Amino acid sequence: MGGTFHGGTALGGFADNRVKSIMTRSGHKVVFTEDESIIITDKSGNEIHLNTTESNINITTPETRH
Repeated sequence: MGGTFHGGTALGGFADNRVKSIMTRSGHKVVFTEDESIIITDKSGNEIHLNTTESNINITTPETRH
């Protein structure tokens, strides 16, 4: 990992914090939400959305978003 939150540079999560995420320097991102989904996005905007509540997986690319 490129860095770890230590509390010295910003405030931490609050009681209503319902999103956790990891982002790389190059722009790739993994987001975990408390509504039971995981979103993986690369720097080009390609996205995989795993929705455990609805039991589905959506894959989108910048070309498929209109």
